[in-house]
Amino acid sequence: MDWWFEELKRMQENMERMMEEMKKPVISGFRQPVVDVINNPKEIVIIAELPGVDKKDISIDCKPLSITITAESKKEKKKTKQGYYYQERSSTSFKRVIALPEEVIPEKAKAEYKNGVLEVTLPKKKQAVKKKGIKIRVR
Repeated sequence: MDWWFEELKRMQENMERMMEEMKKPVISGFRQPVVDVINNPKEIVIIAELPGVDKKDISIDCKPLSITITAESKKEKKKTKQGYYYQERSSTSFKRVIALPEEVIPEKAKAEYKNGVLEVTLPKKKQAVKKKGIKIRVR
């Protein structure tokens, strides 16, 4: 009879996991992480939620007017108890392309990942200073 309760518990855990997965947006087979874009005077800060992803699995591609954040998480779970063997594999991919509001310097970008949250700081490219025009007298 204990196996029956174990099976019910496993089914409940699977249903809860599926319900959580359904809350996450999916586009073209990839999950899109929740992202905040903060436009400060000297830099643009991107904050992205990447739950369950290891730092080594995150890839960031930065261009002057866009940034692409990609991550892939693979997990495998095995349980062996008397009378049964249980194995589960899961794979989750994240991808997000963000158009930036101003031009940045990709070479000076910095990224930090802590507790499932990625923060990317992108220094803005200095705009040419617009000086007041002058009149030129024709001779």
